[in-house]
This record gives sequence, structure tokens and C-alpha cells, in this order.
Amino acid sequence: MDSDAGSSLTFDLRGLVWGIDSEVAQITSLSRRIDQRVHEVNAVRAEMVERLQVLDELVEAAADPTLRAWLEDVSAVPVPSINEVFPDRLYSD
Repeated sequence: MDSDAGSSLTFDLRGLVWGIDSEVAQITSLSRRIDQRVHEVNAVRAEMVERLQVLDELVEAAADPTLRAWLEDVSAVPVPSINEVFPDRLYSD
């Protein structure tokens, strides 16, 4: 094997390894960002649970049936519904 071929192979392999390192760094960064977002969503969820518990206690404390019915009506939490669209490439072989 001549020196030029060995140098070219070494250069190509270094490029491949650097490319993989770059992709790993990008995926790691993306994973950290996802983890941060999940942490933020979980914090908001915990806050919402506390608020809903207080609201439930308020409704339970209402002795007047009209007041209770009104509280139940205005405190009803709508459940969001979103139609998910999955790309065809997820289901193709």
C-alpha cells in the first residue's frame, strides 16, 4: 500500500469519525433540550394538579345546589383533542 492511499484512507476515516462525533453532539444537545421541556411541562402539570384540587375543594364546600351547579359548570376543564397526523414514512417498510 503506498503512502498516498494510506493518507487518503486515514483522512476519510477521520472525516467519518468527526461526522459521527458531530451527529452525536447534535443528538445529545437535542436530548438535553427535550429533557428541559419535559421538566417544564411536568412543573406546569404539578401546578395544574394543585389548582384543580383547590377548585374541587371549593365545589365540594358549596352547600347551595345552585351555587354548586354554577361552580361545576364554570370550572369544567375542557379536554383538548388534537387529530394527530403521522407521516406515511412511519408506516412503510
